[in-house]
Amino acid sequence: MISVRVPATSANLGPGYDAVGLALTLGTRIALDRASHPKVEVTGTGSDLVPLGPDHPAYRAARFVAEVVGEGEVSFHLVQENDIPPIRGLGGSAAALVGGAVAAPLAVVMGIWLLVLPPLGEVTGSLSGLTRHSALARSIDAALPEPPEASQALRRLAGPGGAPHVFNGLIPALETGPPPREPGLGPQAVARVSASTVKVEGVACRFERDGSGFAVAPDLVVTNAHVVAGQRRTTVVRPDGRRLAAEVTVFDPARDLALLEVPGLGQAPLPLATGKVGSTAAVFGHPDGQIALEISPAAIRQQVNALGRDLYELGVTRRAVYVLAADLAPGDSGGALVDADGQVVGVAFAISRENAGTAYALAVSELRDVLAAERKAPASTGPCLG
Repeated sequence: MISVRVPATSANLGPGYDAVGLALTLGTRIALDRASHPKVEVTGTGSDLVPLGPDHPAYRAARFVAEVVGEGEVSFHLVQENDIPPIRGLGGSAAALVGGAVAAPLAVVMGIWLLVLPPLGEVTGSLSGLTRHSALARSIDAALPEPPEASQALRRLAGPGGAPHVFNGLIPALETGPPPREPGLGPQAVARVSASTVKVEGVACRFERDGSGFAVAPDLVVTNAHVVAGQRRTTVVRPDGRRLAAEVTVFDPARDLALLEVPGLGQAPLPLATGKVGSTAAVFGHPDGQIALEISPAAIRQQVNALGRDLYELGVTRRAVYVLAADLAPGDSGGALVDADGQVVGVAFAISRENAGTAYALAVSELRDVLAAERKAPASTGPCLG
């Protein structure tokens, strides 16, 4: 059920009511729910002046919206309660009721746009899928502009903490099919990459954050920016269990990449290469924060120029992204996506909130831009993520 209250204003009560703050205490309330057959109930002032049944203005507006977005013929149970007195302005209670009734469905649509679509489009699981594939939700999302910052803040509260937004809006997740059974790397390549992989740890907002990373230059590790966001101290754990202090020297919240300087790391840098769509690869990471390194087979299904948002929802960003068929988990973030020759072709950074077995990696072109950026020790890691 959707319930909206439309307050009275000087448009139907006169400026005196607004001046003394009385207008906001009066209004008309509309409650709308699906039903097996049309039903309209109106109570309060002027209830005898408003049409009942499908001719009610709010009912007609709701049916119109449903038909426009392809929902077909839908019946509703509408309840309206009115306490706007028959005073000047729109012509008394009848006009006030009609005005409020017409405004209410618009308020409902605006409420869906501002408060419902952003968080439900981002949370994990079936709610996200239902929202993304809803004709009503996608039509509203396409017709109206980007929600303002208030709804972005709500999205941050409702979504998983630290999870980057790969795509902007309500684009359904791409179908990737099942991941490959084997990573397609030989034993020597697996050993070489494993020896140059690290677990990344730190505390932000009193919560421990875990991720993965790999050596890209002498004493230099790559990970995701969301892994180290808000951390004052960051530690990397080598495959042999040694823990080393790391200092963030580049923090890029738009690309979701960070560089860590780790004195005494002693790992061989991994070579970089361009990935190929259709090839088999593997992600080397520490899913769910586990100490043991895990090698997850992956297939590069597609490369897209993804329009999304930065980590803090402050701006729009475009990133070259590989869509993977891979079973990844939180903790794999920052792990190297490696081809059959043991070359890094991407950096794992997100998993699909809708489709299990679908993940995303930043292309090496994004990493090269970060490697070319000026390094500052220590670099600000920004606010922590929820």
